[in-house]
Amino acid sequence: MSEPFRDHIHHLLAELQRVDDLIRQYVSRVRAGWQSDEYQGLFISEQEIDDLLHSPLLKPATSVEAADDQVTDPSEMARRLIGRRVVATEQAGIPLRLPRLIALFGLSPLDVDALLICLAVELDLRYERLYAYAQDDVTKKQPRVDLVLNVLCPHLTDRIAARTIFSPSGPLLRHGLLELTPEPGQGYTPLLGRFVHLQRRILDFMLGLDELDEKFLPFARCHSPTTTLDSLTLPEDSATRLGRILNRWQSTADTPAGDGRNEVLYLQGAYGAGRQAVAEAISQALGHRLLTVDIDRLRMQPDNLVPLIFREAMLQDAVLLLRSFDSCLGDDRDDVSLRQALLAAAKKHSGLILFSGDSDWEPRGQLGNRLFVRLRLAAPDYATRTELWQRSAGAIVGSTNAFSVQDLEPLANKFAFTPGQIRDAVMAARGLAAWREPSDAPSLEELYAAARSQSTPILSIMARKITPRFSWSDLVLVPDSLEILHEISNTIKNRHVVYGQWGFEKKLASGLGLNVLFAGESGTGKTMAADILARELGLDLYKIDLSGVVSKYIGETEKNLDRIFSEAKTSFAILFFDEADAIFGKRSEVRDSHDRYANIEISYLLQKMEEYDGVVILATNLRSNIDEAFVRRLHAAVDFPVPEADYRLRIWEVHFPDAAPRGDDLDLPFMAERFRITGGNIRNIVLGAAFLAAEQNAPIEMRHLVCAARRELQKMGRLVREIDFGPYYHLINGGDQRGS
Repeated sequence: MSEPFRDHIHHLLAELQRVDDLIRQYVSRVRAGWQSDEYQGLFISEQEIDDLLHSPLLKPATSVEAADDQVTDPSEMARRLIGRRVVATEQAGIPLRLPRLIALFGLSPLDVDALLICLAVELDLRYERLYAYAQDDVTKKQPRVDLVLNVLCPHLTDRIAARTIFSPSGPLLRHGLLELTPEPGQGYTPLLGRFVHLQRRILDFMLGLDELDEKFLPFARCHSPTTTLDSLTLPEDSATRLGRILNRWQSTADTPAGDGRNEVLYLQGAYGAGRQAVAEAISQALGHRLLTVDIDRLRMQPDNLVPLIFREAMLQDAVLLLRSFDSCLGDDRDDVSLRQALLAAAKKHSGLILFSGDSDWEPRGQLGNRLFVRLRLAAPDYATRTELWQRSAGAIVGSTNAFSVQDLEPLANKFAFTPGQIRDAVMAARGLAAWREPSDAPSLEELYAAARSQSTPILSIMARKITPRFSWSDLVLVPDSLEILHEISNTIKNRHVVYGQWGFEKKLASGLGLNVLFAGESGTGKTMAADILARELGLDLYKIDLSGVVSKYIGETEKNLDRIFSEAKTSFAILFFDEADAIFGKRSEVRDSHDRYANIEISYLLQKMEEYDGVVILATNLRSNIDEAFVRRLHAAVDFPVPEADYRLRIWEVHFPDAAPRGDDLDLPFMAERFRITGGNIRNIVLGAAFLAAEQNAPIEMRHLVCAARRELQKMGRLVREIDFGPYYHLINGGDQRGS
């Protein structure tokens, strides 16, 4: 029985010794036909060649075994002996790099010998002088195609046939194992005159090195994952589909590449949905490494590295994950070029490929006969989010019981986070806690603050965040409207029970949110009501800046609306469209293209509102201005009428803080009875009177109130009449007196 090699290096040295004999034979033939001159320094001397030929350039790996009697070619005898030892080595469970390279890229014996000729000069610089001598040029220290063919094929007909190993379609060049470079300084170099170089990554692989090429470092990472399938938190349907896919791949693990594992899996989900974790679990379950390539960063590289990426996945025996693939789905030339290159390479790749992204995407036949399978990773449901909050928060403080389920349920209810977003929020809360004491665990309040900061970073660009300041006691409204507001609040508080625990979510075709209309004149309390709801529910409130949403360019309004709703969905933020008539108004008769696109914008907005799981509030000064299609889709409508006298009196009273000094002559019932104005006007009058009183260092008296009321009426365009002010008309200018 043949003796196995100790490791892949000893096998490589044995192969090199075999090829070294071929090189010696060729140099001897060249030398026999040449007569050198004596110009020292311009040639390699005969004595030096004698020394090189009589001293082994590579130490033998082991002793030579007896060969077959029938084989007379020494090279073929050595090849067969090495082959027997390779079989013995593999049976002993010792991995060898060269046979693996042969299997990966389908190399022929001639391909292997060409690689070894190029490898020799990388391991022993004395080959440079041999190659220069054989090529009759002291400057040509690297082998050329002509030299490789002459070493491997003594006969002309064999050399002509062997030229195919340097064909672009051959495995050596197609997979980038060898590189051909022209003669420096020449415009055209024939194939025989081109220099042959072993690609650096292939050299490292043959020598047992598995580090990524430095050109990959900005956008790629390769590692052995430790994430297991059991550690994943996936919706039941996603977990079931993933299990089926893995069962198919595991059952075909021993089949030839492409026979049973020809599926391409697309992991679709939002940021933090677990795409990376699923890819790692797949690789771990199949016993492969994972090569992750960030396509968004790859787009910034100046060179076409796509073929090298797929080659690297084969060398690393890795599952290839093309992350953020949807970043190259654009229509510009660079995106199209990169996308086509990736899909063309994926079509030919024999290993497992995973795509990941957020967008809906179909390859449309660009993957050949490879099957395209989509796995949607939806956001976790309420119960799963609660578990993730408890697990992530407990990991920081070292105990899963650090926060009770009751503590974390509101977080799970108010923030529709993915697992990754929950992890990020907990880490951000840990940073907040470090301001108090580096070793302190975050408090529940810090978890809330971190969750809010993680939820809507982009939304703040297109909307104004309102910090809630009011409570139910500040809102004076007719009982029916107030009752509807309480019902809206209770609906949001208990949606996890109705939709999640009771299963009503499965009975609904559209979103789980609320679309509400607030209708009433300016100053009747619409913004205050939205403020109170946000504070009561612990949700963010964003007042949408319509000037930044509506665009004159076709399609831009839809893009802006999509950004708003997509960003708001993670935190169930309340979206408050004030003066919504500008975009939610009635659709017009189509007279030109502008009318048609305006109606498209309205229809698109209807779609986004129905899909949204949070609260959308449309505020309008005149209910009849809102398009009927919107009204039919609303879940609730709250009227904010101009308050009657008794309600106006309560509004006057609530606008005076307890700390504000009041004069004895304040007659708030009179002001409520005589002036039919809204709460916003009343607020302005009280605030104006307060500043007049502060300037005079006096309590707020009736004269200040009357003067401020006059200013507010003038601003509103109403006449200041004596009949309105009655017995207090003589104070009409009293607030303008300076001092007393």
